[in-house]
Amino acid sequence: MNKFRVALCQLAVGKDKQQNVKNAIEKIRTAVEQHHSQLVVLPECFNSPYGTEHFDEYSEQIEQSDTWKQISSVAKELVLKNSNFFIFPRLIYNYRM
Repeated sequence: MNKFRVALCQLAVGKDKQQNVKNAIEKIRTAVEQHHSQLVVLPECFNSPYGTEHFDEYSEQIEQSDTWKQISSVAKELVLKNSNFFIFPRLIYNYRM
């Protein structure tokens, strides 16, 4: 039987977006490198405090999103080391249309 390992991450977040993203990347690395996860699922609002009152302050347009660039970069790096690996960030909830 083939096995598929999934990491469901629950993260503590604060008001510092860069620290939140750094924390998420650390958890992604741990899930893949130490636990051999093939799918890492991040919670919604992993880069900001939870609550609709924070959406305007933390929102990012996906094309210029620092969060997306950092998560994409670590995903590409880890894919080179682990060919069967995916990140599902739930959504970068905080983008403006």
